Amino acid sequence: MNLAIAFSLALTAALAAPSPAPPQAPHFTGETTDGRSVSLPEAGRGKPLVVIVGMTRASANATERWSDALAAHEGDRATIYGVALLDKVPGFARSWVKHALAKSIGPPVPGKGSFLMTFDGKALRDSAPGGNEDDPVIYLFRADGSLLAVTRKAYSDEAASELEKSVP
Repeated sequence: MNLAIAFSLALTAALAAPSPAPPQAPHFTGETTDGRSVSLPEAGRGKPLVVIVGMTRASANATERWSDALAAHEGDRATIYGVALLDKVPGFARSWVKHALAKSIGPPVPGKGSFLMTFDGKALRDSAPGGNEDDPVIYLFRADGSLLAVTRKAYSDEAASELEKSVP
């Protein structure tokens, strides 16, 4: 087979191959510590939205550090939510866990990242990238509600600075 024909066939096959699908935006409902229901990413439309999800109990500290750091630097131009994913809490203990978290965290405070609790874990777990399950998953949305990026990262000052540069 002629080299030009082989190249042409390879190029045609590469162009015809489907490109990987962009990540899907997770849609879920959570509850604030004062009992309000919030649907994301819909509630964040109008400005960039950063959602930091703790998938395990061990990720709580890192989720809080991400939320606080991003709220301190990006809180004026982006909406920041820290989320505790509680879908693995047994049904009989869910009410107690929600109450304990709400009491520990307190009511929402202006200028600090908002906090949500959710039992709606399927969409979040399905869209989470691989990695250490104790590292928070961070979803970055544009102001129109479309997903810009999703990553799983341990907290560090350098990682927070890098993410801040990505906020549209």
